[in-house]
Amino acid sequence: MKKFINFAVKHFMQAKEVLLHLENLQDIKEKIDYLNDIAYIHRFSNTGLMEELSKKALELSLSINDLSRIARSWRNIGIVNIVYGFFEKSMECLQTALKIYEEINDEPGMAAVSGNIGRVYFSIGQHESAIHWYLKCVDRCIPLQLERDLGIAYDNLAEVFMVLTDYEQAFDYVKKAIPIFEKIKELSLLAVAYETLGEIYYKKDQFEEAMQWQLKAIEIAEKVEDHSNIARGYLQIGKIYRKKRNFSESLKSFLKSLHFAEPINNKDTIATACLQLAILSLEADNLEESQKYAQRCLSIAIETGMKHLEANADRVLSNIAESKKDYKTALDYYKQFEKVKSETIQLSSEQTIKNIKIAANVEKSEKEKEIFRLKNTELAEANYKIQKQKERLEAALKEIEITNKILEEKNQDILHSITYAQRIQEAILSSEADVKLLLPNSFIFFRPKDIVSGDFFWIAQKDDKILAAACDCTGHGVPAAIISVIGNNLLNDIVHNKNILDPGKILSQLHKGIQAILKQNQSSDNETRDGMDCALICMDPIKKNIKFSGAFSSLFIASRGILEEIPGDKFAIGGAQDEMFRIFTTHTIEYDGGECIYLTTDGIPNQIGGNEGKRFRSKQFKELLDTVSTLDLEKQKQIIQNRFDEWMHGYEQIDDVLVWGIRL
Repeated sequence: MKKFINFAVKHFMQAKEVLLHLENLQDIKEKIDYLNDIAYIHRFSNTGLMEELSKKALELSLSINDLSRIARSWRNIGIVNIVYGFFEKSMECLQTALKIYEEINDEPGMAAVSGNIGRVYFSIGQHESAIHWYLKCVDRCIPLQLERDLGIAYDNLAEVFMVLTDYEQAFDYVKKAIPIFEKIKELSLLAVAYETLGEIYYKKDQFEEAMQWQLKAIEIAEKVEDHSNIARGYLQIGKIYRKKRNFSESLKSFLKSLHFAEPINNKDTIATACLQLAILSLEADNLEESQKYAQRCLSIAIETGMKHLEANADRVLSNIAESKKDYKTALDYYKQFEKVKSETIQLSSEQTIKNIKIAANVEKSEKEKEIFRLKNTELAEANYKIQKQKERLEAALKEIEITNKILEEKNQDILHSITYAQRIQEAILSSEADVKLLLPNSFIFFRPKDIVSGDFFWIAQKDDKILAAACDCTGHGVPAAIISVIGNNLLNDIVHNKNILDPGKILSQLHKGIQAILKQNQSSDNETRDGMDCALICMDPIKKNIKFSGAFSSLFIASRGILEEIPGDKFAIGGAQDEMFRIFTTHTIEYDGGECIYLTTDGIPNQIGGNEGKRFRSKQFKELLDTVSTLDLEKQKQIIQNRFDEWMHGYEQIDDVLVWGIRL
């Protein structure tokens, strides 16, 4: 706070000093030049003062209709908005300045503002456009010997190629910039170049060299009280410490970055520092601090249109909500993250295609002019590299188009294969028609998550007994569907060929069969945990009893308005077996008639939904069965289905669902 107050006081004193000096100037053009000169000097150290002075300069320039000074004032205001992160507004100001410079044929002005426009494009992630404008700046600076603007353009090109991971070109450009800044003694710009060099080393995982150059950058920036570059330097140092797993020093560095960026309202650096602090706080399980910084980053990113920061902030906020077990909020933020990420990719693709077309048109219409202007080898080489990059980009776009077509065809092939697999699965497994034939007083609510299902129902008649099972295979989709077919075939073999009718013994045989087919417990290399949960009954209508056995599954019996749960054993069918023998218990239940029994899988209890994004839970599921148990069977099915749909509203189905109700 003390540092902030001191900065505010200094800002006030600087502004007062400028105004006092301004009163002593008689010529209005001298006043405008003085305002623009002082404004530009303070572009990094005191952005607020720069904004005030530039607007005053613009007002005076307009009053005398001095086009050159109007253009310079608009350029300064454009630079202010770059620092603030208002990129759309910045582009408007800079394009206005460029148009005026072109009208009056001011080559130095066109060179400088071309570099500024490149900076805007870089800030919003449109790298090809940034390179295009930076090279325009280089092209205009070399013949005019504008060393300062040339050095800035070289440093900016280094930054773009670094982001594009072309570190060789990035090194080449920054090493051209540094001697220029040393020669003209521009300390703020030298600090920027050192910072760029440090960041290149950071990207190459050379952290000691990266730290060395960032500290040099901060040392120089402190000499000229360049708060913007001090803030950026500490931001980079924070990232280096984080990579080195020194979280306490990383935290201190990010806080220092925020400390220097806030007084000058450098929104890009503020938002980035807040994002880093949010990530660090989340890793330290300090959820409230993490949420505070992530929300601030998100707010600035939305305000300024920095999509990459918006997406990252959404992702962090989703992780925070998940840590708080607020799954609905976590899902909402994750959906927003995916949306913003998708928008960013779409914008990038559209801009890339647009830039290729622009580059092609420029090459065609200005070819002779460009050849004339490319008088030195250095610029010719740079344009040659850009041309090669354009050709590579066009080839890459063509390759992406071909890849997308191949992927689309493969997706169609996969979809057709899965649909065909569904028909095979339906032909092998029991159908609802089979169920109605043997158990006319029953209903089945069956809803697979995917085209094919891992949940399946099985029914068979042996002598005077009816056997029925509801099974939930490991996972869902195609892998689970394969297990379901194996399980169905094993059940048929155990009952019809081996003549085993006791449910506990059937499940024991089913367990051994799954283990044998999937080669489980043979060696540690082949060990898998694939298998199933199962509720299996054997009904004897003559003796009026039911025998039940369950593998991680229960049988529910509703009689005279009371629902009773008979739990199965606490181990599954298939998977690794630690015990010597896996023996399933058989329960015998007598019935009078009129009772309702339910065989189910865990699809409904596990479903996420409701107002708070929580699971439906077993307790609520049992209450639902209890409520509907006295109703007509079709009415029961309808109510269960409606309740599931209401609970799931706004959420994706997460598992296969099976509820089988039977009236005895």
